[in-house]
Amino acid sequence: MTAALPVSVTPNPGESIESWLEHLADANGLTTAQLLAATGRGRAGNRYLTLAPSPETITRLADLARVDERDVYAATLAAFDGTALDLTGLDPADRHSYRQVAARGWAPAHGTQICPTCLADDDAWRSAWRLLIVTTCTQHQSLLVARCPSCRRPFRDQRHSHLRRVGAATVCGNPLGAGPTKQCQHNLTTILTTPAQGRSRPSETRRYRPCRTGGCRPRTGR
Repeated sequence: MTAALPVSVTPNPGESIESWLEHLADANGLTTAQLLAATGRGRAGNRYLTLAPSPETITRLADLARVDERDVYAATLAAFDGTALDLTGLDPADRHSYRQVAARGWAPAHGTQICPTCLADDDAWRSAWRLLIVTTCTQHQSLLVARCPSCRRPFRDQRHSHLRRVGAATVCGNPLGAGPTKQCQHNLTTILTTPAQGRSRPSETRRYRPCRTGGCRPRTGR
C-alpha cells in the first residue's frame, strides 16, 4: 500500500491526528491496523505519532491521504509546541527522548478527555483535549469528561496502538479483558456533561476554544 488512498479525507480544524486517521481508514474500507502498517516505515516509524511525528511520517501521511502536510502537522500536539507544551529535545528517532519532555511537567498524559457534545456534532476528537491545562469546552460551556462511565478508564486507553480498533465510531472502544476483539461499546455522545459556569473562579478555569461555526465542517470524502 504505497500509492495514495482512493478516498481523501482532510482533517477538520482542531481535530486530532488519531481521529483523522480513523476516519481515513473507515472511508477507505481499511482497519486501523492496516492503515498504520502503511504509515510506519522508516527509522522512526509511528513513534510519537500523536505527539510529534517525524517529518518523514508527516510527508508519508500527507501523500497517502492526498492532503497538505500543514494540515497533518496541525493535527498533532506539536502544533502546541512553544505555547501549551514544551517539546524541546523530543526526537522521533529516539524512544527515550520523551523523558526530557515529561521531566518538565505538563506533558500529555496517557489517554484523553472528551466533550461528548462535540463528538455528537461532528465525530471529531480534538487534539487539545489531551492537554493537561485544558478542562473546559467553551463552545458548549461544559467541563470535559475524563473517563468512560462503563469501563471506568481514560478514553483511548489502548496501550499497543495509536488508533482504536473500532475506527471512527463514537463508542469508547477501550480494550476489554485479554481478548483482542472485545472493546467497550459505550456511546460517548450520550454521556451527560457538567456545566462549566460557577464551577471555579475565572482565574482558575483553563479553557479551550475549539473550532467555531463554519470551522467544524461536515466530513466529506473525495
